[in-house]
Amino acid sequence: MSIGERWFKFFDKPVPNLLLRLIVMFFGLSCVAFGVAQSRATGLGVSTISAIPGVLSFATPITIGVFTFIMNMIFIVAQIVLLKRDYKPLQLLCIPFVMIFAGLIDFFVPICQMLPMPVYPVKILVILCCCCITALGVWLQVKAALVMLPGDGVVQAISAVTGVDFGKCKLAFDMSNLIIGAVLSLVLMAGLYGVREGTLLLALLVGPIIKQLGRLFPNMERFMPTKGHVTLTAASKEEEPEVSFEKEALPLVITIGREYGSGGRELARAIGDRLEIPVYDHSLIDMTARESGLTPAYVREHEQELRHGILYNLYAQQYAYIGKTAAVDDELFLAQARTITNLATHSSCVIVGRNANAILAEREHVFSVFVKAPIKQRIERVCKRDGLGSHEALTKIKQVDAERREHARTFLNSEWGKTGYDLIVDSSKESIPVLADNIVKAARNKFAAEAN
Repeated sequence: MSIGERWFKFFDKPVPNLLLRLIVMFFGLSCVAFGVAQSRATGLGVSTISAIPGVLSFATPITIGVFTFIMNMIFIVAQIVLLKRDYKPLQLLCIPFVMIFAGLIDFFVPICQMLPMPVYPVKILVILCCCCITALGVWLQVKAALVMLPGDGVVQAISAVTGVDFGKCKLAFDMSNLIIGAVLSLVLMAGLYGVREGTLLLALLVGPIIKQLGRLFPNMERFMPTKGHVTLTAASKEEEPEVSFEKEALPLVITIGREYGSGGRELARAIGDRLEIPVYDHSLIDMTARESGLTPAYVREHEQELRHGILYNLYAQQYAYIGKTAAVDDELFLAQARTITNLATHSSCVIVGRNANAILAEREHVFSVFVKAPIKQRIERVCKRDGLGSHEALTKIKQVDAERREHARTFLNSEWGKTGYDLIVDSSKESIPVLADNIVKAARNKFAAEAN
């Protein structure tokens, strides 16, 4: 048994697991508290959730930690009022964590004030460091999955009562804190103290950094198991729906992901011919159009388009604070996903692209293939097929590959071309017919094993 396996086995036991998660939770709270104290010391503003306590701590002799505790108690009362009987008394266990968090902020404030920051660029650099430290702290709290602090709990309560999406509620909540903090600062001190450009930087950067931490450390569950253990966070309140299929009733589906110009489309047709099943590629555009009510031309032009507006990115990153991903608010993608799921449910087929491997990841009787090839061969194929010059072909290849990669990451949180495939093949190593035969053989072996 490896060291990692022994670690997991030991900390999967109730008492060691709780102790480990308490340690991680404390470290997470310490990071966030340090981020609050250090950003306050720069004079460039604190995070939106700390905006009101930060402003009041400048305007009165009461510390930011005390105001943080008071505001969190108000949030708890608000949750009780909003949720009524749905509020679980166990959630009051967050109070000791709030007390620790508030105490840590006041502990770090005098320490952080000793750090010399003589010029503005140094203050900006410190704020950027605060973004990273705060993000690490929030990420550790989410991974510890012990309790949800009242600041996020009240937003979830508002979302549950109003039916408004959590991301939108959190964005409105943070903006409200920012505006109230700014108004209080102007009224009480005739200037902006505690709410400045640093507040905006924290609001814009912390969420994306949390997401990057999740990508850098995808196997945190192996270090700190949470499945099957007590937790009062958002992730524990929603049980994953169980999906059941009759094995003998399931069609056999092969998905083909591919780099642009690698020959994936030709390979899919060869596989379809050998198995005598339909191949869905461009025909998915018409099917998605019917499903969504959009025109085929619109689907063809926008099926891999992403929204990158500041407001949408701000909305989406709010979910990082509770360890979830934004609900997909893209009717075109949802229509395409429904189309692919319906095809896979009703008939055996080959599906080309559209991240079908990730969409059907939880389904049995699916064999997923990714086709790649050296860039030289891809350029040659694109030049011949599309009548482009070498430079134009290379530009097109880079553009399409980047769109596909980002589309998979944004909508399905999957790594395009890297994970989630049964087989990754290089189309330059073998001819299309030979590759098709090999894939059909591998798929049949997998389906036979599942049937047994």
